Amino acid sequence: MRLRTQLTLALLGASLGTAGVLGANYLRLNRRALAEDQRRQVRRTLEEVRRVRDEAVFGQDPLMLVDALKSMLATHPEVQFFEVLHRGMTTRLTPLAPREGAAEPHAVEAGGGELGRIQVGFSTAFFEEQRREAAASAWANMRASALAVMPAGALLALLLGGWLSRRVQALSETVDRIGEGRLGAVAEIGGSDELARLAERINQMSRRLGELEAAKKLFVASVTHELRSPLAAIESCVRLLRSEPGPRAPVEADMLRRIEANAARLGHFVTNLLELAKIERGKLELHPRATDVRALFEDAVLFFEPRAREAGLELRLAREPGLPSARLDPDLLTQVLANLVSNAIKFTPKGGSISVEARAARLRGRDWLEGSVRDNGPGIAPEALSRLFAAFERAPDASRAEGTGLGLAISKAIVELHGGEIGAESAPGQGSRFWFRVPA
Repeated sequence: MRLRTQLTLALLGASLGTAGVLGANYLRLNRRALAEDQRRQVRRTLEEVRRVRDEAVFGQDPLMLVDALKSMLATHPEVQFFEVLHRGMTTRLTPLAPREGAAEPHAVEAGGGELGRIQVGFSTAFFEEQRREAAASAWANMRASALAVMPAGALLALLLGGWLSRRVQALSETVDRIGEGRLGAVAEIGGSDELARLAERINQMSRRLGELEAAKKLFVASVTHELRSPLAAIESCVRLLRSEPGPRAPVEADMLRRIEANAARLGHFVTNLLELAKIERGKLELHPRATDVRALFEDAVLFFEPRAREAGLELRLAREPGLPSARLDPDLLTQVLANLVSNAIKFTPKGGSISVEARAARLRGRDWLEGSVRDNGPGIAPEALSRLFAAFERAPDASRAEGTGLGLAISKAIVELHGGEIGAESAPGQGSRFWFRVPA
């Protein structure tokens, strides 16, 4: 579930919970107020009965009391009956239309003279009906308030949830960009709350990482450039020594061979570093021209066949018949193919096989040239695949093989410079397939 949805639901839930609590309190207070009103109504009626009784006692006129009580029955719907005790006899007065239901009696004590106690029966059905009507009215008011307030609350929750989620999304995207290597990326979210302070910390970290990355690139480029001259001198001296006539001790010849091989390895590493520095500065130049794709793949396979045989591997080329020529930079694309085949030879065990494939493809409405290198080596774990094309990254089990971890990064840059894409498919124990695709 998206963060925006979670925030919106949480805010709506909080609003509904608050509305529920307020509604319950409103109903409770409404019932309490109604009960107090009913008690006051009973007290007022009893006070009126006492006043009428006192007047009748003062005037010694029992009939006046009866008439007054009959009039009260017509104007007091809460009264179900009156009972008047006079000279030992009880007179019961009821409305013309009898009020059904139970009655709650209240006595008005004798006030002197011949008139005795007056019993007032209050209708419980009347008070219950009042409570029902009050409850219905309260619920209607609550529903009306909810219908008026809920849309506003929902809109506010959506707006607030969207605002918060957009800020969190901005932070997430910035962190993703930093993780992808775009150091120096910043998040612009504004405000002065915790998210804004977190964004400022992330921005500071990103800027600092960008500065460190720039310093590292400058250092690597400088050191690499300075290494070229002494390396060239070492290689020249070794070649000169090996070209001298005359016998040479086996140990001396072996040492010269080792020096030459390691100087060549270091020279290859320096060349890769310089090329990577070019790519990072955007200085790698593309020189596309019409290229015989069939010959390009054949030459690459022929170049690596001796090395594959030496490693005890079968290297074969599979290509579509009639593969058309394409407009690309053959030198750079040969470098991509060489990096992929070289890696396959490094990591495929003796007795294995490597297949280099070339085919034309039609994707997304345009023509592509697709090349791939498939091996039956140990394979690569899925979590390591996404990191293979970053500079200096290698497969977790690649420690036994020589390499710097630059070849795939350079290959990726070359393919993307052509407007293409590159990727890998693998699983542990099932070999690997590295592929690239460039516009034909």
